[in-house]
Amino acid sequence: MTRTTSSRLVPALATAAVCAVCLAGCEPGDLGTAVPGAGPAEIVNGDNCSDSTCPAAVGALVDGWGGAFCTATLIDASWVLTAAHCVSGYDTSVDFLVGNDEDTGDTYNTNAAYAHPDYDSELVINDIALVHLSSPMSSAVATPIPINTTSLTDADEGEPVFYVGFGATGSSGYGSGTKRYTEMELYRLGEIEYTSQYADTSTGICYGDSGGPGIYDLGSGDRVIGVNSTVSSTGGDECMGYYNDTRVDAYAAWINDYLGDPIPDCNDDIGICWCDDACQTDGTCDNDLCGVDGCGDTYMCMAGCDGTGACTSDCYIAADPIIMDDVDDVINCFYNQCNDETTPAGFYDCILSHCSGQIESCWEVTLCDLLGGDCGAGAACRVADYGFTDCISTDTAGYGESCNPSAVDPTSCGDGYICLNEGSMGGICHQFCVGDGDCTDGGGECGSPVFGVPNDDVGICDDDFSTTDSDTDVDTDSDTDADTDSDTDVDSDADSDSDGDTDGAGMLAPSEGGCACTAAGREASAGLLTLLFG
Repeated sequence: MTRTTSSRLVPALATAAVCAVCLAGCEPGDLGTAVPGAGPAEIVNGDNCSDSTCPAAVGALVDGWGGAFCTATLIDASWVLTAAHCVSGYDTSVDFLVGNDEDTGDTYNTNAAYAHPDYDSELVINDIALVHLSSPMSSAVATPIPINTTSLTDADEGEPVFYVGFGATGSSGYGSGTKRYTEMELYRLGEIEYTSQYADTSTGICYGDSGGPGIYDLGSGDRVIGVNSTVSSTGGDECMGYYNDTRVDAYAAWINDYLGDPIPDCNDDIGICWCDDACQTDGTCDNDLCGVDGCGDTYMCMAGCDGTGACTSDCYIAADPIIMDDVDDVINCFYNQCNDETTPAGFYDCILSHCSGQIESCWEVTLCDLLGGDCGAGAACRVADYGFTDCISTDTAGYGESCNPSAVDPTSCGDGYICLNEGSMGGICHQFCVGDGDCTDGGGECGSPVFGVPNDDVGICDDDFSTTDSDTDVDTDSDTDADTDSDTDVDSDADSDSDGDTDGAGMLAPSEGGCACTAAGREASAGLLTLLFG
């Protein structure tokens, strides 16, 4: 019962960041619920296992009624390896089944389960767990498959990985509970997860395969290199997409600590740590040292992923651990409140209306109205990163007063105003506007919008300051890193169209009264749109 993750967190957003479709019946506590996925089924388009084709060490976790709900692997006489989401709600009625079919297999009692302490059920990260058998398994029944303790490398991408499980043939979730197998290439390697894909062989894994192994021979015999975790749908059947496995080598120290086996030394193999900086002089990994990114950067990293868990999990480990709750909050709000929006403008209006608190916390901004009135003394509303607005410290120059139009200093004018280069007169503060009625200082008309979504209704009042040089530069972007090219001119007489927009783009091009800095502001505001909305 591999969990599926939506590839559309918000419209057209491809990310495996969230288990947006978590089917009921996944956990032992939910077993017995008559829903798709609650019962056992088979690997998608796989082959039936026999004693000669599949290792006996791959079995199923079954509830007190004998129904298989997850796959697991015997890695030691007393321990089986599975996914953390398979042991949520665990109790000692859960047994480990050995055999090729749940109706004929033999069950063995368990007495404890240990999910990884950093398992994140929202993002489905660190999805790995150990289940302890009440009595050691006889080697005559099943021979354990060792875990991989050597770091995988990019050279392993494209190599075939062997999968075994009791999972479903498709998203309907129904099947016979027969153990099946398939083989897929390792498509993409991340630091703590790797991804395979249905497109390679038209086979895959699905509900019931969660916790099952990816098995691969690195040169010293078969090793468990992965634990089936999530499926990222790429459209159509939810179980025909990307398959994301938790890398076992990234958690080898945690596993071996329970098994009593030697802890891998990162000084011998630095790849077992999540990042190079995590390797300590004593050979252990302090993986918390890998996380430095803030909430906004982490979300944008995840939103920019290609739908693979390998990518999303890399964003996760680069994040400062203390901000992950904020990331979860943003993801959940955007998805739960605004996933039905079908247009960029509608989506932005929705998240600004329903998720303003989460946005302000994550991106560390104070959402405000460019027309003014929301910022305190000495501050003005400006377009910040990703198109969100923010109150930043500025001078207090008002309408018609001199200002510095330099792109690297967008702070000359006070709240509600922006600095335009009025040629020989230098910089002059103009009013922001949405309609003509907002141009209260000079009585001019409200010009065409100069920003992209979400500020695509905001223009600048076209007031005449009687300059002999009508060329005007617009500084619309408070992001000092943006390439704003402040020498681009605005020809106020070049366009006879009533709204100044000749290309139908809904905002001014340089030849229409816009400028490169306007384009930069548009790019900044479109950056979040491209990643969040597609």
